[in-house]
Formats: sequence, structure tokens, C-alpha cells
Amino acid sequence: MESNIVQLARMEYAMKSLSLLYPKSLSRYVAVSTSVVTQQQLSEPSPETRRVRPCRVSTADRSLRKGISAHSLEDLLHKVQYTLRLADKPFVLVLEEDGTMVETEEYFQTLADNTVFMILQKGQKWKPSSEQGTRSQLSLSRKPAKKIDVARVTFDLYKVNPQDFIGCLNVKATLYGTYSLSYNLHCYGAKRIVKHQLHPRGSSKRSRPLENQRFPGLLQPENLSREQLIDALRACVLDQRGPLVTLNKPQGLPVTGKPGELTLLSVLPELSQSLGLGERELQVVRASGKETSGLVLLSSCPETASRLQKFFTYSQRAQRPIATYWAVTDGIPAPSEGKIQAALKLEHIEGVDLVVPVKSPSRKDILEGVKRTLSYYRVVATGSGCALVQLQPLTAFPSQLQVHMVLQLCPVLGDHKYSARVSTVLGQRFLLPAESTKPQRQVLDEALIRRLHLTPSQAAQLPLHLHLHCLHLPGARPRDTPSELLAPLPPYFSRTLQYLGLHQQ
Repeated sequence: MESNIVQLARMEYAMKSLSLLYPKSLSRYVAVSTSVVTQQQLSEPSPETRRVRPCRVSTADRSLRKGISAHSLEDLLHKVQYTLRLADKPFVLVLEEDGTMVETEEYFQTLADNTVFMILQKGQKWKPSSEQGTRSQLSLSRKPAKKIDVARVTFDLYKVNPQDFIGCLNVKATLYGTYSLSYNLHCYGAKRIVKHQLHPRGSSKRSRPLENQRFPGLLQPENLSREQLIDALRACVLDQRGPLVTLNKPQGLPVTGKPGELTLLSVLPELSQSLGLGERELQVVRASGKETSGLVLLSSCPETASRLQKFFTYSQRAQRPIATYWAVTDGIPAPSEGKIQAALKLEHIEGVDLVVPVKSPSRKDILEGVKRTLSYYRVVATGSGCALVQLQPLTAFPSQLQVHMVLQLCPVLGDHKYSARVSTVLGQRFLLPAESTKPQRQVLDEALIRRLHLTPSQAAQLPLHLHLHCLHLPGARPRDTPSELLAPLPPYFSRTLQYLGLHQQ
């Protein structure tokens, strides 16, 4: 009775567990061709249906052993009586290893296969065998009892056709040795499965190349196809008026590069076609560098592009700023407003092109490529030891704004190229020699990393927080007031401002 209760409890638990594997929860891309549930008989088996079990029988002196198969204790006693010729001779059946009497059917059914029994006739007593014999008999009689697994799941992966991409899978689950459930799964549409994972419902194909879980708004051209980059750039269009097209370039997209590289310049012909410009191919009028986000001005009219370039050149000579950048700096510039002047040159140091300041450049230095640069800056907001700074370059030189902020001992957040030139000892910052300082990942204070909700490894991937926010364009007529083009901040930039409490006035 107790055994039946335990089996019924197992059966109930098995059915609940198997319900979790029901085919309705499987993907719509997987076909379940078969679903078979089998149940073993739990009721007490009849003598006719009991399994025949192998047994071993020995005489009291262990001089004779016989192998007998029987399905019950009564059947075993009858066969022992016949095999050992014990007709009309009373005897009892005990376990050979310890002399335990076997008198009931229930106990007999619990014994393992190949159990060694001993026949004791009238006047005979059980005696232990010799040490050597004991070891031999124990190896025969003390076999591990048959165990019922709580759960067993097997998987069989196979292909019906050698050209199948994934093939078929057979899954069989057995619980408590009582219930078994088998599925034959045929997977089809492998390409659709991959496509569904890459582009789930409700997502925008144009916005996916710009998605990044930790730094949303970044672009990784090395992970994009040519078509994906064109789609991403179309999504970045801020304004298209006449021959002019304005983009909000994501951080990480290079404007120019080596032949074969995926750059803004390399996809301009396809972008022109996708924007409906026909044979009028776009050309770059004004753009920021690869690591900088923000405005890019394109034109499909060579005359318009030439007029704008002349306007930019004239404004720089007149020291009128035409571009405004936003930057988040590690450190607060002092004073809070001013100008930065420095002579810069581009040097190739250990395989890397680096901008290096030059003190008191001579006329010869100027002729050899050294350029005097000038930028205006203004601190807009401060918080957590950082600052939101407005930058307006009056000259154009590679990495000019990054190097200028390093000279102020306040490198731009995410500057992994020049920030290593600023070192700190006893809380005081100072500059290291530019020629001997190799580029390395920016090192931030632990408190700042926590404030940004980043781990140290994520901080090492922090993007450059430098954004071309505003461009001034000439009016339609010479006396007209210049117009402004504005580009909103990328999501990761805005989130940094929020974490640091830098509220733009």
C-alpha cells in the first residue's frame, strides 16, 4: 500500500514536470512531428506478467551451486525442489551472505538480480564461508540495487538531408522511470530564425546600427555592411534644403580613410541616390573627426560648396567663430572663460600620428608644418569634478580641441589618445612630455566611474564626449544675418550630463 502511494506521488510530480515540455511553448520555427507519452504499469503485477529474474542457489556446504530463473518466490521454491531433488524433504531458503530467511514474496521482489540463496535442510545451520569464499560470494550477491532515476533526458541530433543547416532533434524525457515523453523536432527556416533574432518585431532597422546597450548612439562601422551604413546615415539627416544636406554624425564614423575602408566619403554616391539627388553627388563641406559626433554639412552643388568654404575661411581670418562644440572634461578649467593659444605640429611617433605642442616656434618651424592655433572656451556647468565646456575653435588643426583641453589640465572625457599627458601627484595635476608619453586608455577616478554607473572595463571604452553642436551659415544675401544649424546631443552624452549633474543653462 505504501509503495503504491509513493508511486502515485511520483506519477503526479512527473505529469506536472512533463507539462512544462508541452509543444505549445516551442518556437513557431520548430515543427513537432510526434509527441508520445508512455506510462508504466503501477498496479501490482500478476504472476503471469512478472519479470523472470535470474537467481543463484547454493547448498549448505557451498559444494554445489545452480543458476535458476524464477518470477516469484513460490516459483523459485518449486524449481529448487526439482533441480536439487528435494522432493518431500523440508527446507528453508536463506541469503547465502548472512543467513537472512526469505519467506515473503514482497521481500523476494526487493532483492537484486543474481542474488545468491542457500538451501538449509533439517539439522543444517547457516555458517559463514571462508574469507576467500566470502569475498567471492559478496562480489556475486552484493550487487547494487536497481535505482530509479528521478529524471533522465536524452538528445539525439540528426539530419534527414546532408544539406540541412540545422537538421532535426529528438528529445526524450523520462521521470522516475514511470513516464516518458519524446519529441521529434524539425527545424526549418534557419535564415528566418537568424533574421528574427537580429531584427525582432517592433525594432527599427535604421536605428539598430546606432544601438549600444552601455553607450547608446555609438556607431561601429566595422560591424556594418555598406547598405546598413547608408540606412544609418539617412536616419541621421537633420535637414535637406536645396543642395544642402545636414547630418548629425554619430561618434565613431570616419569621414575619410584608406581605400577599401567604410567611411562617410566612400558611401556618398549611394547616399546621394537614396536621398533623391540623382546624378548630383554630395561632397563634404564641413565635418568633424572620427571620434567627434555632431554636424556634417554636405552639398550637391559645387558652387554652393565653394561659397561656403570662402565664408568659413573669411570668418576664421576675422576671428569670428563659426563652429561651437560641447565637451565634458575631467576637471574644471580655471579661469572659467578664456582663450587657448598653442603652436601645434603633427608627428609620427612609434607608428601613431600624434599632435604635439611646440614652444616658441621659429619661422623655420612654421614653414615645416607647425601651426599657431587658437580656441575660445567657456565653462557652462560644473559637477562631480567635471565640467560642461563650450568650445569655439578659430583655427582648424587635427585634434586641436582635445590637445587644448589637455594643456588646461582638463582632458575631454573619453579621450584615450592625449589624456595620458596629464598626471597627478598628491592631488596636483601637471603635464608630462608629449613626445615621450604614449597614448593609453583614460584613467578616471573611482568615484567618477561609480557616478557614471560604469565598471572599470566599461570606462576604458568610454566614447569621446566632444560634439559639434552648432554651425553658422551665411545668409542668402551679404547683409543677411547668418543662420544656425543645430545638432542634438547623442544619447550617451546626455546621459553623462544627467549622471554628473551638469545642467546646461
